[in-house]
Amino acid sequence: MKDKVKKAELIMTAILVEHNIPFRVMDHFSDIVGKCFHNSEIAKEFACKRTKAAALTYNALQPAIYDEISGVTSSPGCSIVIDESTDIASKKVLAIVIKYCFNFQVKTKLEDETALDLFEALVETLGY
Repeated sequence: MKDKVKKAELIMTAILVEHNIPFRVMDHFSDIVGKCFHNSEIAKEFACKRTKAAALTYNALQPAIYDEISGVTSSPGCSIVIDESTDIASKKVLAIVIKYCFNFQVKTKLEDETALDLFEALVETLGY
């Protein structure tokens, strides 16, 4: 049961992080989850307020996500910048800039073609 409660707390914390929701929401959410799902033993044991949510984020989720991202890219110094805009002729443009370190040199790759071109450039750069 403890593992199921921990999993629920991690999932809820991951949702906060994914959607950029403040940790303080957990102070209220944690109190009402047991009331809303009173038939659930997991909900009754759920106890994850802002301090615990922050600790889970920084001590459990962040290292796991970093390891996953590091496994995807061969370079830990990789960043992806995405910018979407509409020009004066109402043409939509999506630019993706990928900066990464290769053999101690910073490289930049810029793509602004079709969606397929952007996807292929991203896949090629990330090594999939």
